[in-house]
Amino acid sequence: MLKFVILSIIYLNIGVVTANDEIKELDIKIEKNKHQSKKYVNQIKKFNQKIKKSDEIIAKLDKDLGKIKNNKIKIIKQKNIIEQNISKILSAKEVNQKELNLLFKSNFINSEKYLIKSFLNSKTGSIFFDIQLYSFITSSKINETYFYKRKKNILETKNNALLKKKKLLLTLENKISKTKKSIHLEEKNLKRKITNIKKIISILDIEKQNFLSNKKKLENIFSNNSNKNSEFYKAMGFLDYPAKGIISKKYGDYKDAIKGKWTGYLFKTNSNEKVHAIFSGTVVFADYLKGYGYIAIIDHGDDYMTLYANNKRLLVKNGDIVNTGQNISISGKSGGRSVNGVYFELRKKGNPINPKKWFKG
Repeated sequence: MLKFVILSIIYLNIGVVTANDEIKELDIKIEKNKHQSKKYVNQIKKFNQKIKKSDEIIAKLDKDLGKIKNNKIKIIKQKNIIEQNISKILSAKEVNQKELNLLFKSNFINSEKYLIKSFLNSKTGSIFFDIQLYSFITSSKINETYFYKRKKNILETKNNALLKKKKLLLTLENKISKTKKSIHLEEKNLKRKITNIKKIISILDIEKQNFLSNKKKLENIFSNNSNKNSEFYKAMGFLDYPAKGIISKKYGDYKDAIKGKWTGYLFKTNSNEKVHAIFSGTVVFADYLKGYGYIAIIDHGDDYMTLYANNKRLLVKNGDIVNTGQNISISGKSGGRSVNGVYFELRKKGNPINPKKWFKG
């Protein structure tokens, strides 16, 4: 009896030590994940500061663009004023011309009246008339020459003034044209800068979302509800690739700065390469889909599904039961691909997950 009690105590102590070790190991993992979460939070703060700085730059550029537009409006107003002044000068020229003609005509008529009056009052007759006529003709020619010269001088002065105004207007129009070109160039540069800044902000937003997603994964690291007893889960590390070829893109690789990351594997294959189901299951979709081309989706149970896209031709249809390694399609370029191959994804509850640990090696 005593021996049984001693053995029970020993086994109990061993169990307590093991439990304590497991608790310590879990505490270490929790602290590690807390540290990583804190690191991601700090990185998110930095990205928020960058976004704020970009917003300030955009606001300043918008303000500068407003000033340029105001200067453009002022120059256009100055041009309109000059055009109005030229119009007034031309109107004044016409008025002066009319006044000059009236003055000349009046002088001629007055001289003529004086001649007739003198002739009627004269007692000597034709002799007096000849004398007065000669005097009138001489006087009229002198007056005509005087008014002609005066008129000519006035017109020359007005023409010179008009030429100066036209030269000034031409100079201003050249300045306005150059200013317009400069404004247009500045507007294009500002628009290009704003577009680049918006692209940078978009990239920062994508990176921010990725960090938030990673943070959420860390917070839920101990709440993974995967069914570890499922047949598909048990096959982890024992499955073959869906096709023979080169893996040109892997899960997590960047597509580019705007489109984000790849959520599956892109296999580059020979033309008409056979594509196989990596595990048994039921075909739930087999048809053409924009962006994916000819695509087959297989349900493996326990919320696991695999996706095979960009095929040249499908060999299965909805509802078909397929076995591991069964030929389900022929690789191709459908869906917009430029190189022959097949795109593969593994999904859990509809969300893409990294398939790397399911494949051999």
